[in-house]
Amino acid sequence: MLREEYTQVKVKKIGVLVNAVMLGVSLLFVLYIVHASWNQLQLYFKYLNYWLLAFAILIYPLGFLPLLMMWHKIMSYIGGCHDLYTNIRLYSLSCLPKRLPGTVWYISSRVALYQECQVKPAITLMATFIETICLTFSGFSISLLVGTTSALFSQGKGIVICLLLLPLAFPMWGLLARRGFGPQERKGLMMIIDKFNLRSALLLLGISVLAWTGGGLLLYILSNAVTEVPMTRLPSVIGIWSGAGAFSLSVGLLAQGLGLREVALTALLAYEMPLPAAAIVSLLFRLLLTLGEPLWALVAAWLAHKAAK
Repeated sequence: MLREEYTQVKVKKIGVLVNAVMLGVSLLFVLYIVHASWNQLQLYFKYLNYWLLAFAILIYPLGFLPLLMMWHKIMSYIGGCHDLYTNIRLYSLSCLPKRLPGTVWYISSRVALYQECQVKPAITLMATFIETICLTFSGFSISLLVGTTSALFSQGKGIVICLLLLPLAFPMWGLLARRGFGPQERKGLMMIIDKFNLRSALLLLGISVLAWTGGGLLLYILSNAVTEVPMTRLPSVIGIWSGAGAFSLSVGLLAQGLGLREVALTALLAYEMPLPAAAIVSLLFRLLLTLGEPLWALVAAWLAHKAAK
C-alpha cells in the first residue's frame, strides 16, 4: 500500500516537472520570436483585419458542431445516454472549463454532469477516451494526407498508408485501455470495444475529419486576417491544424502540454508565411478557441435545453 502511494506521488512529481519544462520551452520560444521580430510584429498588428476575426468567431460552429455529433454517437454506442439534446447540453456545459490548464477540469465536470443523469463515471471516461483516440488518429491522418514536404504523400500514397493504418486503431484502443484504467474499467472498455465494427469506427473518424476541417477553415481565415494566404493553400492549413491539434491531444495523455500546441502550430505555419506572422496567427487562434468555444457552448446548451422542453 505504501509502495503504491509512493509510486503515485513520484509520478505526480515527474508530471509537474515535465509540465514545467514544456511551459518553459514554450515561453522561451515565444520570447525569442518577440525579441527577434519586434518591428515586423508591430506591422502585422497594425494592419490586422478585425472583420475577419469577427467572422471567424461567427462561423466557429463549423468545427464545434461535428464534435457534438460525434460525442452523441459515442455515448449511444457504449450505452451511456441516447438522448441527443441531453448529450448536446451536457457536452457543451463540460466545454466551459476546457481551456483551463489541465484536462482534469473539463473531464471531471463531464463526469459529474452525467452522474446526474444516472450515467456511471466509467462510461463517461470511456467515451472521452474513445473521442480522444478518434480525434488523434484522424488528425494525424489528415496531416499526412495533405503533407507538402514529402514526395511520398504528394504522390497520393498517403491515402493508401492511412487506410492500412486504420485497422490498427482497434488494437491501439485495446493497448491504451489496458494501461489507462483499473481492472473493472478495463474489462468494461474491452467489452465495448468488441462491439465496435468497422462501420461505426469509420463513421466516428469521418465526423472527426469534419471537425478538423472546420477548425482548419477557421485557422485559414485567421491567417488571412494577418497576412495573405492563397486559397490553394487551404488544404495545407487544414493539415497543419489537424497535425498540431492531434499532437496536443497525444501529448495530453502524458502531460498537460501547456503551450506546446501553439509552438507546434507556429512552427508548421512558418512553412506558409513568415515566422512572426505565424506566431501571431497561433496566438490569435488560441484566443479564438478560448473565447469562441465557451460562447458557442453556451448557445448550444441553451438551444438543446429549449428543444428538449
